[in-house]
Amino acid sequence: MAADRDHRALDLLRRVRAVRSALCTAGTGLSSSEVARQLSSSRVTARCYLEHLADAGLADRHTRYGGSGRPEVEYRWHTG
Repeated sequence: MAADRDHRALDLLRRVRAVRSALCTAGTGLSSSEVARQLSSSRVTARCYLEHLADAGLADRHTRYGGSGRPEVEYRWHTG
């Protein structure tokens, strides 16, 4: 049981670090779809981690308006 919990915690930490790395190296804001492509994960999974980082004050959310359809939420690593 403890080994499973430790394994899940390490997996979570690796994923959060991967999302952080994607945001830090992007040089621009990224949507959850863009992060998902970089990490080979689903958009929903990427969004979950991005929202966690934003709620913790480590990433900033911005609205990205483009063409037709809904605007996207863009995430940037919080630098200040």
